[in-house]
Amino acid sequence: YEQKIMLFRIIQELSSNTFKYAKANKVEIKIEFNSKEISLRYKDDGIGFEFSTVRKGIGLKSILARVEFYNGKLLINTKPGKGTEVMINLPFEQTL
Repeated sequence: YEQKIMLFRIIQELSSNTFKYAKANKVEIKIEFNSKEISLRYKDDGIGFEFSTVRKGIGLKSILARVEFYNGKLLINTKPGKGTEVMINLPFEQTL
């Protein structure tokens, strides 16, 4: 349950950033899971940004903290004019 809420919050934050800054026309969200891993792929066709020079705000820090809390991996691919793609992989925690 906690992982579901955490993924929902991450998608909320990514969507908020897209609407505020990206000027995107299209967003794709893909969630896959199996008995070992949950994968989230969030992609927009917005203006993108230079990741190394952008200020890491509270939203991005929050996403990173959530991913790290669950021992996950975060990858952000973006370039000016090329949109943004965020990929998150988390170990799947199953409760009985």
